[in-house]
Amino acid sequence: MTPEAAATLVSAYILSRLDYCNSLLFNCHDYLSDRLQLVMNNAARMILRIPKPAHISPHLVTLHWLPVKSRIRYKLASLCYQCRCEVAPEYLKEMISKRERSRYNTRSSSDTSALQDMPAHSQKTLGDRCFSHAAPTVWNSLPIEIRTSESQASFKTSL
Repeated sequence: MTPEAAATLVSAYILSRLDYCNSLLFNCHDYLSDRLQLVMNNAARMILRIPKPAHISPHLVTLHWLPVKSRIRYKLASLCYQCRCEVAPEYLKEMISKRERSRYNTRSSSDTSALQDMPAHSQKTLGDRCFSHAAPTVWNSLPIEIRTSESQASFKTSL
């Protein structure tokens, strides 16, 4: 099997499963994300025929694959951008809102691209992982230049 064919199969059967609803895994326990990272690493080893003792990180870069935790943050940021551009589903747009302007003149009050931080729910870990809390956390951590990108293509490139 050629590496291109293997990459297509891995993308269809493995990466699609890793990316499906992965935003729900934001702030999950490290052992869960480590297990998912091992799946991704083994898929890269299979595609590129890399021996087990070799370091995998440079090979993930050549495949243009982000680590699992970065993929999760990427997906959340992409969903926030879609909400900002009004192309996301209505149920997602309802979960986040723009930050209200402060009546005090501070540096953060002039940032119109920020999202309103939602308080976490009663359960610490589950409340921090819900979309209405995790999405603004990821979005507000991005530099303003990225948040104010003109097109989705330029946003994804700079992200």
